[in-house]
Amino acid sequence: MEPELLFDVILHSGTLLATLIIFRKEILKTLKSPRACLLIIVGSLPAAIIGFTLLEVVEKSFNSMKVAGVGFLITGTWLWFTRYVPPKSILLEGFLFSDITFKKAFLIGLAQGIALLPGISRSGTTIATALFLRTGRRDAATFSFLLSIPAICGAIGLKLTQLPSWPANEIPLFATGFILSCLCGLGALAFLIKFILRGNFYKFSYYCWLVGIAALVIAYLL
Repeated sequence: MEPELLFDVILHSGTLLATLIIFRKEILKTLKSPRACLLIIVGSLPAAIIGFTLLEVVEKSFNSMKVAGVGFLITGTWLWFTRYVPPKSILLEGFLFSDITFKKAFLIGLAQGIALLPGISRSGTTIATALFLRTGRRDAATFSFLLSIPAICGAIGLKLTQLPSWPANEIPLFATGFILSCLCGLGALAFLIKFILRGNFYKFSYYCWLVGIAALVIAYLL
């Protein structure tokens, strides 16, 4: 039994619940729209294929702080260029993912697959990619986070298969972690969505660059 692995599953579950709560209306709309469901499926395929075929490579990359540092620098640079993307109004008010095509969905999903590597922000990369593809800010954010639901469920399922048992004596700790991760997720999502809609998404690049440089400095000093 690996308690760290189980705790990671718990944290992912809390984040998943936060996403389900924040985007509950959009999820219901998606379930009622065959086209929206297909877009999510198409967008989920690249990460699923990359995750299953390159699982060992991805897992080994998490042991390298240098890889993580470079990943943060790449993410920061990707986010920075979103400042040059002009705002785009919603094409059809009330229609979910009105300006996301199947080609866009696949490319955004490809960005999510690349984000399996350490330091590459999943939400940052997918939202930025959607913006570069001339997707409206609201659709870009909504599609990105709805796309995270199958990805998180897949990650949780994969990790649960590696757990032989459930330590009953650790349940209070795990419950606390679940609640805190959910609450932090709710706050972070609410803040991030407002930030994106105001066109300030690129400002996260400073944080990514700072963390990336710090990670590389530490990696070379060790």
